[in-house]
Amino acid sequence: MTSPRNVSACIFRMPGEADVERTLLHEGVAHYGLRKLAGHKHMDAFLDDIFNGCGEKVRDEILRMAAADRTDIRVATEEYLARMAEDGTDRSLWD
Repeated sequence: MTSPRNVSACIFRMPGEADVERTLLHEGVAHYGLRKLAGHKHMDAFLDDIFNGCGEKVRDEILRMAAADRTDIRVATEEYLARMAEDGTDRSLWD
């Protein structure tokens, strides 16, 4: 879970060290880190820029995530970025 000032996780419920690492990357680097980088006031514009600037393959995946989760494009874009951080995704996907 991420708040404007903190990242917290119930690590005692996680089965292993790899799960803790993925959670910290997902919540800390992506959700918390992106908000620190873009600033809370500019987060919507930042996510719009990411979505509008990504390639067709990434855009299609974000649209699929938005439909599957019944959420908006910005939330799906942020989740996509968080999953990239969590998985250590190859940056060549953005080409």
